[in-house]
Amino acid sequence: MKSTNELIARAYETYRDRVTGYINCRINNEETSRDLTQEVFMRLLEYSQLIYENAIENFIYTIARNIVNDYLRRFYVRREYDRYIQDYATVEDDSLEHNVIARDLERIELELVETLPRQRAAVYRLKRYEELSAKEIAEKLGMSVRTVENHFYIGLKQVRQVMAECI
Repeated sequence: MKSTNELIARAYETYRDRVTGYINCRINNEETSRDLTQEVFMRLLEYSQLIYENAIENFIYTIARNIVNDYLRRFYVRREYDRYIQDYATVEDDSLEHNVIARDLERIELELVETLPRQRAAVYRLKRYEELSAKEIAEKLGMSVRTVENHFYIGLKQVRQVMAECI
């Protein structure tokens, strides 16, 4: 058993810098490369029964390759997750902003409707907010369907014109 630990200690001294360089070429981060190199040799200790002097270099690089692959897989998953969160947060921010703008526009619209002549405002409110048909509005207000349509058309035109100037 002692001979295997001595073999690993000699391998660490011999291959540490080369393994660190190998890992750094793949992940481009020196500090993390040193940490992953330590992990390679810690894992090598776990496989001490499988180590033979003539195959230790290949075994070290196989472990290093697997550790780098695991690291990169976690790195890309984490990066994708961060992007998702960032995109989702942006959507939420946009949604909040859109809601504020929509409420402001609705408030402006309501204020504009109040400036319309009484019958035109009544027709506009019934058509726009209560979603009644021209026939239902005509019956409710005692007007002809054509008069209701004209009042709504003119009211809508006036409101849109002023709102277009606001925006």
